[in-house]
Amino acid sequence: MTKNILLKDNDLLDFYTFMVTSSKKARNTKIFNTIGVFSEIMIAFFILGFMLEKNILIIIGFILSFFWLFFYPFFLKNKQKKILRSFKINNNIKNMYIDVSDNYIAFYSDTKKDENTFLIDHISEIDECKNIFIIFISDSIHIIIPKNIENTDIVKYIAKKADKNILVFESLSYNDFLN
Repeated sequence: MTKNILLKDNDLLDFYTFMVTSSKKARNTKIFNTIGVFSEIMIAFFILGFMLEKNILIIIGFILSFFWLFFYPFFLKNKQKKILRSFKINNNIKNMYIDVSDNYIAFYSDTKKDENTFLIDHISEIDECKNIFIIFISDSIHIIIPKNIENTDIVKYIAKKADKNILVFESLSYNDFLN
């Protein structure tokens, strides 16, 4: 089954928003930075307090680490907004084709080539945002599909053939994140 897909700049902005805020790498980084730095501050001041025999350092360490837990999410969200605002909209539309069969998926702009054809088994993740679907192939290739009724059926078919669940990020879009 071959389907014509129109990719707009807003779809790419939604993809960038997903990659910056909700991708697996972004989620892992957020968890590591939040919990890891919290733990490091507590451990450092705990050790320092015992070495210098100053209990006030232990208390300061607890206070600083809890400040980190409270303020880091705000800092991170502002940093992500700054990154996303740096992307520009050109109002371009790109005509793409997706070709899906039982064994492979192809995504191309003009003609189907071997480097644009991937086995369905190589799909590692399928995510659904507010306006787009993102299909991850071997963690390095991403296929962006705008969300509509026909494309939803295609993505569900791909998910069924790849035996993958679709992760849903219901309200994630560029405009919603920046507002």
